[in-house]
Amino acid sequence: MTRPTQPGVQWEHGLNQCAEPVYALDAARRIAFANTACADWLGVTNHDLLGLECRYHSDPQVSGLPALAAALCPPPEVFSGRRLAGSVYRLASEHLTRHRSAPPTQHAAQFIPLTTATGRVLSVWIFVDPQPTPEPDAAAGTNGHEQLQQARAQLAQFYEAGRLLGESPAMKKVRNQVTLAAQSSGSVLLVGPPGIGRRFTARTIHYAGQHTMVSPLISLDCARLPGDQLRTTLRTHTQTGPSRRPNGNLTLLLEEIDQLPLADQSELLNLLTASPVPLRLLSTAQQHLEALAAEGNFRLELAHFLSTLTIQLPPLSDRRGDIPLLAQMFLEQANAGGAKQLSGFSSEALDLLLQYTWPGQMSELSAAVSHAHAQAASPMIQAAELPPVLRHAQEALLHPLPQQEVIDLESFLSKIEIELIERALNQSQGNKTKAARLLGMNRPRLYRRLKELGLLVEEQPDFTEEP
Repeated sequence: MTRPTQPGVQWEHGLNQCAEPVYALDAARRIAFANTACADWLGVTNHDLLGLECRYHSDPQVSGLPALAAALCPPPEVFSGRRLAGSVYRLASEHLTRHRSAPPTQHAAQFIPLTTATGRVLSVWIFVDPQPTPEPDAAAGTNGHEQLQQARAQLAQFYEAGRLLGESPAMKKVRNQVTLAAQSSGSVLLVGPPGIGRRFTARTIHYAGQHTMVSPLISLDCARLPGDQLRTTLRTHTQTGPSRRPNGNLTLLLEEIDQLPLADQSELLNLLTASPVPLRLLSTAQQHLEALAAEGNFRLELAHFLSTLTIQLPPLSDRRGDIPLLAQMFLEQANAGGAKQLSGFSSEALDLLLQYTWPGQMSELSAAVSHAHAQAASPMIQAAELPPVLRHAQEALLHPLPQQEVIDLESFLSKIEIELIERALNQSQGNKTKAARLLGMNRPRLYRRLKELGLLVEEQPDFTEEP
């Protein structure tokens, strides 16, 4: 007699015979099972997969098996007991390293939670369609996470290009300029308000370009380093022997160059032009250097030297349509860094994010999402969990203070004067001499005031006047 197969072995054997990828997560979001088709589909072994913690994010800073696990993570709502349909992502082999040239592929998936009678989730089973979703469209993503994944895939050629996300015309122009800058060796000036991501974009240009492997990036803060210390630091880096660097090249990032005192600008120009090593110059500023030079506040020669290409980074108030995607990016960065996993924002929360003016730019948006992530009590961030300043701003917009009425004294006094003159003319039956006497003035003065107030259209003989 054949010995019966143990039930656990039997279902595991059956799932391993499936042609479709199937895997399961335990209540702690760790991969507890993956069938053979799943491991083959991902290009890894079952041993690689088991025990990986799945966090709901697409942070490009994460690579290797943790990035693979994040791409397989179901929406956080599933761990509340909801059965959902959605997407997971299969990373190309390049994604298991820091090199991210190939975008991930999107695949339809069913997420099925198994719960106890009391509703506690024991595990979540995921059934994946191995065929990629045809032509995914970031604008048509079903949720913020999918839109973010697809947008990141389109920007896979950039190093850490998260803050260049967005479909606004202004950001498309910036991305085109960044591509040109990365492919050239000319100096680049990044102009924009503090907190918008100027340093981030400069690093993107450097690491996305052809200078990454041959040129280290040295950052100098021109607003904080005293002039003598800035000069000493610059000399140290430019006069170091070429053997200390591959090919002897060097990329300098001059931060807040528009804050450099005018007295130090001539020496900086001399140091840069006389450098014994080839320099690639990237600079950040709040204002255009040539405009400052026209006002006499910046050396024109230095402005030209640093501005072969100028990239204007738009404030968030000029690209409001990009805010939901950027907020989702910051939310998923928080997911990647902790145990709490959120999926997105309620419609009311998104309204608050869109109505706020963001004077602190990207830095303020990042801090606001981080605050809300810590406060959130459900997978979706609610409006009440965002920082109070956003709600106060909305209330001020909905209930503006009444404008104080401006009192125009001259106009007010003119109206009174006109009323008194008309009353005097009525009492004198149009006799201007009598009217002037009633008003306590002489007749010529009354005539002058009538003309000035527009009450005397034309001179006509006045047969009623007394001599």
